[in-house]
Amino acid sequence: MTSSAGSNAVSGAGGAAPRLAPNFKGRTRISGTSAGFTLLELLTVFALVAIVGGLGAGAFQAARRNYSFIASAGKIQGIIRAARNTALTTGTPAVAVIDPASRTVSAHAFERVGAWSFDDGAEGAPLLGGPRAENRGGAVVPGVLGSALDFSSGGLADCGSDPRFDVRTGIFIEAWVRHDSVVGPKPPPSGTKKAARSKVRPGAAAATAESAAAILEKTGSYFLGMTPSGALEGGIGDYRVRTRPGAVVSGRWVRVALRFDGKSVELSADGVPREIAEDPAKRRKALPLPQAAPVTTAPVTISSKMDPFSGAIDEVKLGGLAEPLTYSYPEEEHVVGWKRVIHFDGRGHLDPAFHQVPVKCLLVELPELPEKGPRTAVPVDYSMTFEEWLARWQRPTDMSQEAEESKLESQLGDVRKLAIVVDRLGVVK
Repeated sequence: MTSSAGSNAVSGAGGAAPRLAPNFKGRTRISGTSAGFTLLELLTVFALVAIVGGLGAGAFQAARRNYSFIASAGKIQGIIRAARNTALTTGTPAVAVIDPASRTVSAHAFERVGAWSFDDGAEGAPLLGGPRAENRGGAVVPGVLGSALDFSSGGLADCGSDPRFDVRTGIFIEAWVRHDSVVGPKPPPSGTKKAARSKVRPGAAAATAESAAAILEKTGSYFLGMTPSGALEGGIGDYRVRTRPGAVVSGRWVRVALRFDGKSVELSADGVPREIAEDPAKRRKALPLPQAAPVTTAPVTISSKMDPFSGAIDEVKLGGLAEPLTYSYPEEEHVVGWKRVIHFDGRGHLDPAFHQVPVKCLLVELPELPEKGPRTAVPVDYSMTFEEWLARWQRPTDMSQEAEESKLESQLGDVRKLAIVVDRLGVVK
């Protein structure tokens, strides 16, 4: 065979060899069909990626909601515990408020700004406590703990004008008192039948005719006092409220307290809230309750110079409302039922004046709704407590909150639920 020197043909044993074509740079490439992916293959891969990604996103969303639900329950428990712990450490009452209408849980507690006991309270000597005070005329007598001061012969204890005493939106005053004077209803004058029919009966009218002596006061700002007949009187600025006579029993030590939260004034004896009989200011002009106590330069005094307390006083405490600790839970979660106000006493227990049984609240995770509506729905949107709801809508007083909330729970169907319980000792579970 003869071959040309410029021929590019190459023969081989297996047949014709592929042709080599030069490129622009003098290199060669293999001509013919090259390897690659078809459009169908690419679409298949994209579909698989989308499916796997969708499954992963759904799992992530479910995990996120699960974590959020458990975290919300933990935070709600934490807020309730914060209220209880503050009551334990300060020895003053505290409350936790669960408001389903605003989806908030908040802890409200009083910080102690002054406390006085009289174990070193010899007449004219400084009083033990913080900030220290000066005894001006009180006689040292046995107290509920150690010694007390008796102001039956006049005198007061001057606690000074410390800026900490300018508490405004929340005020808590507590003291142990003992008094022996009781002014009962006056007997009717004799001689005429008409006079016999005009007997003075005990009650609110008899209480308002008496003057209340100060237990603790800051003139023009706040006041806790008592009448000779044992009616407690509280005041914020010029506003006054008074209980019926006999709220403070004579002849023994009684723990009395005033609590003001910017919305109401509560007077209690031995931890039991007492019914307000009449506002003494109504005898002149009805005054609205101020939202905050006025700030004055007057000192805080135990008893008073003009109207001293007729009896002994011991273990006085003054507190102001601290900034509330608040948590807002997400829209997809809801606490079933009415607004709850959980009261803790100074020992951190559920206050028996407000709670006879443990407090239970149910946190649920609400299902998502179609896009045309809101994402979540609140089955019950009461901004009132159950008792306030009964009173406003004049419902039967024998209705049970537990039974009504069980009905609401049954309407939710199969949703995630978590119960938070506060037992009578104040332990949060």
